[in-house]
Amino acid sequence: MKPSKTRVLRQNTAQKVTSLVVNSKPGVGRKKLRQLRAILHNASQTGLQAQNRNSHPNFRASLEGMIAYIGMTHPEKASELKAKLKTIGD
Repeated sequence: MKPSKTRVLRQNTAQKVTSLVVNSKPGVGRKKLRQLRAILHNASQTGLQAQNRNSHPNFRASLEGMIAYIGMTHPEKASELKAKLKTIGD
């Protein structure tokens, strides 16, 4: 075991392993979830391509991938996000 790779994180700190927060139960970080919800909310008003700030070639597929990533730990949240994405046109 390499001591420089070991850290003690208190309970009130986000304990992350491979970008999943694993404090009491594994899940996606609050910041990532809020960011995705904001994109979906703004896209419902301005359109999906207006939210594509990084010029991703297949932005809808990228969002579907993020929703699937969230669905690994929170299937109920993912189903809500997936339903919201279905209502948004291109």
